[in-house]
Amino acid sequence: MEIPPKIRIPLTIEQGSVFNFKLEVSGDGRQSKNRYFVVLNKNPKIDSVLVMLTSTSQISKKREFVRRAGINEQTIKKLL
Repeated sequence: MEIPPKIRIPLTIEQGSVFNFKLEVSGDGRQSKNRYFVVLNKNPKIDSVLVMLTSTSQISKKREFVRRAGINEQTIKKLL
């Protein structure tokens, strides 16, 4: 018997937890896919906001998005 996500996630969430979610998107040139997200919050069980990150190999596309949106480029980190 599989434990539903509504129960499993609140019980197991902690800083550094990794979750896999299927992102459903629509539109030209976009496709739905599974993505891994890492929990950043120190106390995600009691925080009112959940902060998560996901990685990408499409660095140039993300830099272009950040530039067009007027967001500081320091928000993108490339790990070598």
